[in-house]
Amino acid sequence: MIRSDYRVIRRKKVNLLKINKLGSRHCGILVKPGGRAIFACLWLRKDTNSCRLYKEEQEQWRFSERKRSMKVAFDGFSPGALTFLGQLKRHNRRPWFLKNKETYEQRVKTPMTQLVQAINAELRHFAPEMVTEPKRAIYRIYRDIRFSPDKSPYKTHVAALFAPTALAKHACAGYYFHFSPEELLVAGGVYMPGPKELLAIRNHIAENSKELRGIAANGQFKKLFGGLEGDQLSRVPKGFASDHPAVDLLRYKQFLVAATHPPDLVLRKELLPTLVQAFKAMTPLVRFLNAPLKPGKRELLL
Repeated sequence: MIRSDYRVIRRKKVNLLKINKLGSRHCGILVKPGGRAIFACLWLRKDTNSCRLYKEEQEQWRFSERKRSMKVAFDGFSPGALTFLGQLKRHNRRPWFLKNKETYEQRVKTPMTQLVQAINAELRHFAPEMVTEPKRAIYRIYRDIRFSPDKSPYKTHVAALFAPTALAKHACAGYYFHFSPEELLVAGGVYMPGPKELLAIRNHIAENSKELRGIAANGQFKKLFGGLEGDQLSRVPKGFASDHPAVDLLRYKQFLVAATHPPDLVLRKELLPTLVQAFKAMTPLVRFLNAPLKPGKRELLL
């Protein structure tokens, strides 16, 4: 049945990439020879054992994709967001939070979700692999106090992380930002790579150090972030020659870039373009760091 469908589609000059059976029809992701992705439902006709490509379903999907890719405006948080976080810092106790939870939902959580959706709409234009649903992107406000001497139950900042869904959220490179009454921090890179991920990244750097240096030397990159940051070893990591030309890069245990802004930026409409500009500038670095971690290159992690 699949082979029959595939031949019919080939005659229409469309290549079938993926097909999943759903009841009496097949749904597939298709790509035209020019490379533009479309979606269509292939309804099986029992009498001829063939399929029909429904144009209306293609158009409906295209419309839905255009709608998702449309720019979403975000005019900034209300002053109440910073006020709430400032008060939470002074009254970081469960009774106070429960009493003011509605304020948190209205002034902080809801607009934060809207901001992440607006960022996702922009990411679809230059880094679609980084689109992250708000539920996965936004960090919970509740602190993990199990092993911490500080038993304050709530965070006094709000944060979000955008990372490829195919990779472990905190073991790969991504985009990050948080804000508090003290600052707005915009950052990116890989913060907590595991031993296998770190080795894979170092092997990738050892073979492609010129590419990484080129990314770090980019004018916009240097203007926004200055340079690469992160904890480093005092010596060359085990397994690499002490005279390796990329020894200064191989010593890194973290690969980060960051920029700080005044907290009142989150109250203005310039917040969204500021975040997007930073994420766009760090995209070559993020993709470079994630290249050896992709599912198709898992052998590098073994």
